[in-house]
Amino acid sequence: MPLTPLTPKRVLRTFRYAMYFDGIDDYVMIPHADCFNLTNFTLVAWFRELYQSRMSWSSFLCKNSATMYYNPYRLMFRYTDIYTFEIAVWDGTTTKNVGTGTTKDQLWHMVAGTYDLSYLRIYYDGTLRNSSSSNIIPQQNTYPLYTMRWYDQYGRGYIYQILAYSRALSATEISQLYSKPDIPPANGLILWLKADPNYVKDIDNDGIPEWIDLSGYNNHGKIYGATLTKIVKDPISVRQRRRIWRW
Repeated sequence: MPLTPLTPKRVLRTFRYAMYFDGIDDYVMIPHADCFNLTNFTLVAWFRELYQSRMSWSSFLCKNSATMYYNPYRLMFRYTDIYTFEIAVWDGTTTKNVGTGTTKDQLWHMVAGTYDLSYLRIYYDGTLRNSSSSNIIPQQNTYPLYTMRWYDQYGRGYIYQILAYSRALSATEISQLYSKPDIPPANGLILWLKADPNYVKDIDNDGIPEWIDLSGYNNHGKIYGATLTKIVKDPISVRQRRRIWRW
């Protein structure tokens, strides 16, 4: 009898590295680029152990100034006794949003929001959780994108990966992205930040490290306070095991 493949909700992830944000003043800022003035889009984040100390909202990814309450688009989270997630768009006057909630644990999860000028959709671990109709066009501006900062709110927790697309991924593509997080669809990918020592470095020698964008668009993020953290220890070699055994 052939094996039945795991459904998206049964997949457990372990990532070796993550970016840690302390919830006080850590964030990543991605400078504005023309490709970030989006109408259709997908925003994706892989996270673990989120916390928002002021019981307000913070962002996985949002486009705004540091003093701007509203955003052309944003993928948000809030933690009280549960996680609450939201994808939202704003045209300068009206905001449309859709959200979902789930209990908190210490596992890795993926949240994704899509917009196609007809519907806002929010996915959790590869599965559609909620949707809402909308036809508003997100406002165009030259503000940067922020990760783990929204207005004056900072999020605490671990982020493995942040992605942005200039189109709405299909439900099938979202499911595939959840199953294979390190092989994202290439079509429309404009931002891909992945926690790895090879992709966190000060490439312009200004004393502020960059989170290297792997999309090919060079939308590197400036890292303010967040730290690359090893989540999974390196495996013990045979020689090390023998040394421990002798002790």
